[in-house]
Amino acid sequence: MTSVTIPNSVVSIGSEAFRYCSGLTSVTIPNSVVSIGSGAFSGCDGLTAVHISNLESWCNIVFANGSGNPLGCAKHLYLNGEEITELTIPGNIKSIGDYQFYNCVGMTSIIMHDSIKTIGEGAFSDCDGLTEINLPDSLTIIGEDAFSSCNNLRTISLPKNITSIGKDAFAWNYDIESVYSFAETPVACEENIFTSSTYNDATLYIPHGTEVAYSQTSPWNKFKIKSISTSVENVVPDNQTSDKVCIYTIDGKLFKKGFDFIKEAKGLPSNVYIINGKKVYVK
Repeated sequence: MTSVTIPNSVVSIGSEAFRYCSGLTSVTIPNSVVSIGSGAFSGCDGLTAVHISNLESWCNIVFANGSGNPLGCAKHLYLNGEEITELTIPGNIKSIGDYQFYNCVGMTSIIMHDSIKTIGEGAFSDCDGLTEINLPDSLTIIGEDAFSSCNNLRTISLPKNITSIGKDAFAWNYDIESVYSFAETPVACEENIFTSSTYNDATLYIPHGTEVAYSQTSPWNKFKIKSISTSVENVVPDNQTSDKVCIYTIDGKLFKKGFDFIKEAKGLPSNVYIINGKKVYVK
């Protein structure tokens, strides 16, 4: 058996249903499936593709564990025949479940709308294609191992309303260079949300005026700490214009440019930018 198309009549795939089907190379999951059991696709070492036709339906599947998600072996998710590399979570999704995109290495970026409240356990662990994570201000809870072992991760931006971060949420990411936390009050969490090398090597950027709070709160005080501006207004020149305006994303890519500072800087999507040589968080 080399491929399986699950019929639309199926709502649940049981535990170990396709275990050790080593010849299986692709599986098509219909919109009707709402749960997949433990180890359903464990040992399917030949699996290279998971096909779906509706991203919202995929986001609503409950996975018993990582080995229940066929992405654990396949690593590549296809939506209507096109591989998902730039993932945009549907706007009406409020929670990203446990192991939802576990080991989806073909994914290089994630866009989450301000509807997302929680990210579950292991939801994006082992997603090696990710280099940057920008989380929406609506997010309050990040589960255990949510972004662990994303081997090329360099930059993390934590939103202002975060209240809980689970253990190992960003662990075993050894190349993180920058962590941005926009919470005015630092989140109380365990030291093991990051690997020790992250505390040693990365810089934590925090809102101006919160330096004392972060320097007195573990584990945030283990970082090298720098404060940043939190609005475009803080970097507007006195005359409100400049000869040339270049706005870069935090990873150094040119986002837009022009000659009118107000025109170019206002209305930017919520994110971290480099404007006039300063790191700026646009709310």
